[in-house]
Amino acid sequence: PIHKAKSIQFGILTEEDILRLSVCEVTSTLIYDKEFNIPAKNGINDPRMGVSMRGLLCQTCNGEIKECPGHFGHIKLGEPVFHPEFLKTIIKILKCVCFKCYSLLVTSERKKNLMQIKNKKKRQQEFVKNASADCRDDENMGGCGFKQPKYIKGTHDITIKMPDSKNSDRVEEDKKRMLRAKEVEEIFNNMQPDDIEALGLHRDFSIPKAMIIKLLIVAPPAIRPNIELASSARAEDDLTHLYISILSTNIELLKAKESGAPRSREDDIMRRLQAYVAYLMNNDQNKAKQKGGRPIKSISQRLKGKEGR
Repeated sequence: PIHKAKSIQFGILTEEDILRLSVCEVTSTLIYDKEFNIPAKNGINDPRMGVSMRGLLCQTCNGEIKECPGHFGHIKLGEPVFHPEFLKTIIKILKCVCFKCYSLLVTSERKKNLMQIKNKKKRQQEFVKNASADCRDDENMGGCGFKQPKYIKGTHDITIKMPDSKNSDRVEEDKKRMLRAKEVEEIFNNMQPDDIEALGLHRDFSIPKAMIIKLLIVAPPAIRPNIELASSARAEDDLTHLYISILSTNIELLKAKESGAPRSREDDIMRRLQAYVAYLMNNDQNKAKQKGGRPIKSISQRLKGKEGR
């Protein structure tokens, strides 16, 4: 039956959303089975995600290449990364919330006044402007007195600079260091739903923890088809190459963790992993390129290319 759409709700995919959409976990950098020359199981073109070769059937919907629309998979990251499209918003939220006790950095009276601002974007900006440099003890809002760090936005990551103080809890020896996404995830997981809405976000459709990627959704082969060359070889799509880079870097990170590599080594790998995820979604600056020097076409650029159609 045909129904009339009453509304459309946009939101950020949560970990639960991705698991519900996904038909398989992608764990292998192998694209094709070497023995049978067909898409490898748990590879980037896993046959459960759809058909990438003529003559095969999708193992999820049993459709042929012209019938199957494709199905999503996912990659479980060895450590969370920041969603690159929300990096500025992540920093704004961090500036409003205590690094130690997760309380909002305004007094209860100030929060009450700011809540009178109906425009959510403007209200968030005002919370950032009015955030205290330390977590003040407020009988209604809590507070621990912790002096707050400074957050510095990089191209794809965040640097944290801890203040000179006697605070010892959760303070690293390095005053200035790379802020791990898993640290931010801990803060976001402990935020109160009322505080999330106070900052102009929706407690269901734009929760801060969804801006941290633990499961990376993998687009089906149908939207990144390969090109069959004159020989039996195939030229893979730009997105497929980026997914392979993400997978290999993720495997490298897991091995570094297992071997007890120093934090500096893990940070280097994390920066590369974060960059590959960012290039996958948006390569407008043309920083990610193929071996021949041609810029890789990201998901964002493909969507922009559909404007007006």
